Amino acid sequence: MKHFKFSKLFTILIALEIIFSIYGCDKISQGLQRNKFEFLYRMNNDVTLLREYTSGINKAEDLKFFESKLNNLYVSVNKMETVKNYGGSNALKEQFLNLIDSDLEAVKILKDKNLPADDVIKDEYEVQIMKDNVNSFIEHLNAEIVKVGKE
Repeated sequence: MKHFKFSKLFTILIALEIIFSIYGCDKISQGLQRNKFEFLYRMNNDVTLLREYTSGINKAEDLKFFESKLNNLYVSVNKMETVKNYGGSNALKEQFLNLIDSDLEAVKILKDKNLPADDVIKDEYEVQIMKDNVNSFIEHLNAEIVKVGKE
C-alpha cells in the first residue's frame, strides 16, 4: 500500500512538472500565482487522501476508521489558509468542507443501518455517491489548476 501511495504521488509530481514546463510555470518565483499553486496543490494532496480513504471502504467495519479520517481531514482543511485576492481559494475550501460534511452524513446513514461488521458495503448507494463526489471535485480542482497555470 505504501508503494502504491508513493508511485501515485510520484506520478502526480511528474504530471505537474510537465504542466509547469508546458505553461512556463517553472519560472514562477513569488507572487499571487505561486500562492495559488501552493494552495491548490495542498488541496490536491488532501483530496487525493480523501479518494484513497473512500476507495478503502469495503466492509461495514471500515466505517469507523473512515469516519475518524474524515474528522481529521476536516480539521486540517478548515485550518488551511486561503489566498488573499483569490476568491477561488475560498470557494474551493468551502466546497471541500461541504464534500467532507456530506461524506460524514453518508457514514451516519450507513451506520444507522446497523449492518454486520463483515457486510460488504462497497457497492452501497452512499459509498458510490461518495466516490462519485470526490472524483467530481478532483476534476473541478484539476480544471482550476490548469486555469491558474494559464494566467
